[in-house]
Amino acid sequence: MATRQSIEFDFREACSQADKLDSIADNLGNLAKDKLGDSMQTLSQNWKGENANAYLSKGNNLQNSISSSASELHGIASDIRTIAQNIYNAEMAALEIAEQRTYK
Repeated sequence: MATRQSIEFDFREACSQADKLDSIADNLGNLAKDKLGDSMQTLSQNWKGENANAYLSKGNNLQNSISSSASELHGIASDIRTIAQNIYNAEMAALEIAEQRTYK
């Protein structure tokens, strides 16, 4: 049987993992927005022509893809928290029932 401490530990661990995933998503989003964005802007200022436009278009697509991935990771972290909370609530309710149960 699970203990109150093990249920709370598992819940905290799941939330911690979700926080780490959010941090990764933040870093990824910042990378796309700041680093890649700055690089693409510098490139567009210094390179002109048809090939430059094609390259910048691909760069913009990559930037959008990275930003989309970061958003999806935030969504997954949120889902982890929701699922962890639901499991925590269910396990605590089951533990409460088990503790109140009497055998005759």
